[in-house]
Amino acid sequence: MLSLASPVLRRLAVISPVSARMVTVVPGLEAPRLTSLRLDIMYGGEITYGLETGVGPAPQYHLPALTEASLRLTDTSANVHLPDHQAWDWENRKLIAMFLDSMCGFLARLTNIVSLHLHGFIAMALLQKESQEFPVLNNLRNLHLEECDVGLSYQVLTSILRNTPNLEKLALHWCTVRNMHASHLWLLCFLQ
Repeated sequence: MLSLASPVLRRLAVISPVSARMVTVVPGLEAPRLTSLRLDIMYGGEITYGLETGVGPAPQYHLPALTEASLRLTDTSANVHLPDHQAWDWENRKLIAMFLDSMCGFLARLTNIVSLHLHGFIAMALLQKESQEFPVLNNLRNLHLEECDVGLSYQVLTSILRNTPNLEKLALHWCTVRNMHASHLWLLCFLQ
């Protein structure tokens, strides 16, 4: 299992890594002084990344000082032009589902996070698979959702508000809301 350990690292950015078909994009992290993390990850298409999934044991993360994070997901599925697209689609749905589950699992590990910016997250990556709840983040004060899917009838937003008791600022920018009467509504609002 890959791991990265640094007793002095304070800021880390991993931007659009390109590697094997299924990789651990962020190795296990042992960075007790890391305060800022930026991940810019592509998934779908011909490459699917995972944070906790894949072959072997899940990486461990020890990030007690992490207070600020920006996580951007880019779905590249729309750009796939393969001759047998249906076979590719069936094969990769499982990997994509595993990746999205791993993103929610990673969010749950950010227990001391104060400021969080999420871009391109769909409901499946925001809600834990078993409970259908947003991870409990007691220290989160600022949350910015950009181009995220906030679920059917605001399910994700309801769960976020329930599980972030100290949230002071919630910003939604071009988020998708699904309801029973319309397939998609675009919501642009900033709440303070």
